[in-house]
Amino acid sequence: MRASRRTAPLPGARWVILDTVGELAAAYALAPVAVVAGSFGRRGGQTLIEPAAHGRPVIHGPRTENVAEEVAALAGQGGYPVADWAAACALAARLRTEGGVDPRPALATLPGATARNLAVALALLDGRAIPGL
Repeated sequence: MRASRRTAPLPGARWVILDTVGELAAAYALAPVAVVAGSFGRRGGQTLIEPAAHGRPVIHGPRTENVAEEVAALAGQGGYPVADWAAACALAARLRTEGGVDPRPALATLPGATARNLAVALALLDGRAIPGL
């Protein structure tokens, strides 16, 4: 498998590893399938919403504690959990040719953050207890 870093392109590379900040959300629109790399490291998962919002099947690793709601919403609906990088690469290659489930309908099941953040902000402004804390 020939991979290229975004900052050091290699001619003929079929895979691109983004090693820049601020380009990931837009890059999901260019790919037929997304592998959320942060979910394979110690730090834990990155958001699954960005690739799902572009209608891309979302492959993620085992470290998803901080995106558990997203994982649950996408389970069987465009989210594809795998145990390791080898499995992620094999599945990505298969989904690239066969296609996968569009995860966008599953996003509608996720509760919005706007209402929760507004409630917290209003409580702070009014000197009231913060809801949920």
